[in-house]
Amino acid sequence: MGAKAEDYESRLASLKRLSGPLIQRVVEHHGRPEAIRSLDSLLGAAEVFLNGARTSGDGATSSDGKAGAFTEVELQTLEKLISDTKGWKTKMEEEQSKLSLSVAPKLTIKAIAEKMAALDRE
Repeated sequence: MGAKAEDYESRLASLKRLSGPLIQRVVEHHGRPEAIRSLDSLLGAAEVFLNGARTSGDGATSSDGKAGAFTEVELQTLEKLISDTKGWKTKMEEEQSKLSLSVAPKLTIKAIAEKMAALDRE
């Protein structure tokens, strides 16, 4: 019973340092499915928006030849971003599925959020 507060604090710091990566992997494992669903939803909305912009007359070229609300370059940029994001998601899900739960994840919630932010900006 003669242990000092410094001993406990140092052991606690050591435990936190050792368990930090484990806790982060657990958080990623539990949060990833929801993040992927959100990304899928945003990709679907972006595709609907792109198709609507191209076909409703609000796109780069309307039936009467007037310029729409978006240039063709903007629509092509969004289309490329959607395509690139889908390809990235497929590749990362495949790589993640090959990893053990004891290994740091390749497909992180942060990376998914960054892809969603890029889509949202466009």
